[in-house]
Amino acid sequence: MLSEKDLMIDDWVMYDPNVFIEDEYVPAKECYPTKIETGEDIDSAVEGCYYPIPITPEILEKNGFEYMCDEYGCWLLGKIELREREPYNGLFEVEINIAKETTYIHYVHELQHALRLCVINKTFEL
Repeated sequence: MLSEKDLMIDDWVMYDPNVFIEDEYVPAKECYPTKIETGEDIDSAVEGCYYPIPITPEILEKNGFEYMCDEYGCWLLGKIELREREPYNGLFEVEINIAKETTYIHYVHELQHALRLCVINKTFEL
């Protein structure tokens, strides 16, 4: 589950419209990706309406990362390098080198935060 400390305005997350449905006869609605647009959205994360979106190669490629085929699986966006590590519980563990520091991230909103730290104001697409 996400917390208010995990999210920023413009982060992509999955929204679950079924969280507050109490009537068992109401058909379940599909979850869908959405952007955090307000502080109220961030507050709702605590109530369990939102959950993180795992990073996938398709998302990386759709957002301008170029795949560099090597033994580890590497994607580049300018000088930002992401390295795929072993799949972990169905998620890709990605290594991002920022100022010679290595951080392991799993989710789209974490990647968005890392790019902001690198002063790359990229509009993400899903």
